[in-house]
Amino acid sequence: MEALLQHFHEAVITETDVEQLKKLILQLAFQGKLIRKDQNDEPVSLLFTRILEERQRLIKEKKIKKEKPLPPISLEEMPYLLPTGWEWERIGNVVKVISGYAFKSGDFSDSDGIKSIKITNIGVGNFVFGTTANLPKEFIHEYKEYLVFENDILIALTRPYIKDGLKVCLCPKSYNQTLLNQRVASLRGLFSGVLNEYVFYYFNSPIVLDYVKNYSRTMNQPNLSINSLKRLPIPLPSYETQVRVSNRIKELFAICDSLKEEIKQKEQSSSIMNKSIFKRIEDYNNPSQIQDLQLVVENIKHFCNTKEDIELLRKSILSLAIQGKLIKQVPTDEPVTVLLKKIKEEKEKLIKEKKIKKEKEFPQITDEEKPFELPPGWEWTRLKEVTYNLGQKKPDKKFTYIDVGLINKEKGVISEGAQTNILLPEEAPSRARKIVKKGSVIYSTVRPYLLNIAIVNQDFKHEPIVSTAFAVLNTFNGIENKYLYYYLRSQPFIDYVEGMMVGMAYPAINEANFYKGCLPLPPTNEQKHIVEKVDQLMILCDQLEANIEQSKQEADKLMQAVLQEASSVKKEVLS
Repeated sequence: MEALLQHFHEAVITETDVEQLKKLILQLAFQGKLIRKDQNDEPVSLLFTRILEERQRLIKEKKIKKEKPLPPISLEEMPYLLPTGWEWERIGNVVKVISGYAFKSGDFSDSDGIKSIKITNIGVGNFVFGTTANLPKEFIHEYKEYLVFENDILIALTRPYIKDGLKVCLCPKSYNQTLLNQRVASLRGLFSGVLNEYVFYYFNSPIVLDYVKNYSRTMNQPNLSINSLKRLPIPLPSYETQVRVSNRIKELFAICDSLKEEIKQKEQSSSIMNKSIFKRIEDYNNPSQIQDLQLVVENIKHFCNTKEDIELLRKSILSLAIQGKLIKQVPTDEPVTVLLKKIKEEKEKLIKEKKIKKEKEFPQITDEEKPFELPPGWEWTRLKEVTYNLGQKKPDKKFTYIDVGLINKEKGVISEGAQTNILLPEEAPSRARKIVKKGSVIYSTVRPYLLNIAIVNQDFKHEPIVSTAFAVLNTFNGIENKYLYYYLRSQPFIDYVEGMMVGMAYPAINEANFYKGCLPLPPTNEQKHIVEKVDQLMILCDQLEANIEQSKQEADKLMQAVLQEASSVKKEVLS
């Protein structure tokens, strides 16, 4: 605990860290490390004597049944040794444990009756309210031994734990005097020397979770037997100490909750601020776009604290890049109109040589299709006007098949696994048809929002053939394929594609609409400079993301180290 207090702000930085801290508090509490020993407390042996006397009285009054005595706790069963004045005892010896009754499905109805508690009501630390299934009113007398009362501790016996923790909660006031269904157990304090709140906190501790995991029978799903539950060891001090431990837990949990809320509000405020500034950066009508980006870069630690923030920064960079706002224009660059004329001549030459097919021309771009104003020297053009594809073929020899699953969309490349995805012609899927070459840009038109886009940047021993799920773009001289790649990932083009998608289960954009998309085209030299600048900034983003991940890992390591330190008291005598 001292290590955590010394490095508090480094270790507890997320809501998950706060939950880990709560587990640590509970673990320390039931090791007797959260409070000082009070010499005036009565010996715990007197508590056990009173519990035994009360039990015998209740049996004599026929308020509880006499049960087979539980065996003493062996040293091997003790998770750790306790401080002086504390003793291990079986939970079944200090509270009443009831297992639910297997009511028939026909007993339940929506009509008025007695509420029932089912396993679906038991959550991790909270009661799950849902559709109420009632039992006949007369069952309250017939099955009175299965009645549950407010603040009884409830625990699921089938699949008693999930990733979030142990499924244990308190019975709420609205379910007072209800009937307990099968595979749920209730624990009720009957003895004056056992504090219900103390027991409930204990059941939320990692100690009980570990016990349940160890003693749950696992076939298809874990099951905890009622006998194993009764045999659970619980560390018991005097009643006065139970009260002080519970109060200390409550006090520290209040601090944790306050800290969690502080972290949550900070994250929300940060998120709102970040989304606002990045929205401004992507606003085409904002004259201060580049100044806003500069503000983010100069205060990067404040604006980019999460991977989501970094992703917003990447989007902003691309948005500014394809608007021509990341670099200065050079007046001496060859105008794009000249470049487009050269591309037209090159295209006619390829058609004449029958290397590509002549295709129907698209109409002129209207002002409504232009999402923003371009810098001087740039031109709007359609994708089809500056790219071409090599057509399709049915494989007739061994080939390398590239499907959507082989795209590394984060890096924009084809995964190394493609090199070994070699197929014979007779093994070719019906979708293996499109021809590509080194330098081709491929774009998945099926579920395009996943951004499965890549540049074919490697050589293949066997001819590469890609799936018909891809649109293939080969660039003419003067068009940088990396500039085209970045544009296809930018928000303006994403917005265009989303407006053209059709389908529900597998939304897609057809190729005619895809190639009809508009491209803001700068001069060739400017394309190169934009790509260089974006490459540099994307490397910066990658480094920032790596730093965030490293900081998170360091915080996680510190938290785990503290938890391990707390666990090291096992088998030590605490005094």
